[in-house]
Amino acid sequence: MKLSGNVLIVDDSSVARKILRDTLENMGLYVIEAVDGKQAMDILKDFLSKTGDKPVTDYINLIISDVDMPEMDGFTFTRNVKLDRQLNVLPIVINTSLNGEENKEKAKLVGADGYLVKFNITNLIQEVSRFLK
Repeated sequence: MKLSGNVLIVDDSSVARKILRDTLENMGLYVIEAVDGKQAMDILKDFLSKTGDKPVTDYINLIISDVDMPEMDGFTFTRNVKLDRQLNVLPIVINTSLNGEENKEKAKLVGADGYLVKFNITNLIQEVSRFLK
């Protein structure tokens, strides 16, 4: 399956970022990486400063974020993106090793558009293709 678009992946684990990057690049996507929510916010704000009147979706089409990270965790990052009127159009998929309904509910509460348990490549591909064509 070939898709096109730019995906921001946010994860403090270099192994998790590599698995995501390899999978997404194999799908034809361009990957931007951040090590935590704070760095990801800085990247997004930087895009906004360069976009002028263009929507941020001209530059980033999807965000995949881990939950448990230093500086700013994935739930806080997601809430911050969804509260920003220039960024809230970006779909965010929470990608975590934390399984369970409680985490799924929390992801929904902060505005996440999807939820994945890490390293299930089939689910990752299905989830990404929901948002990108």
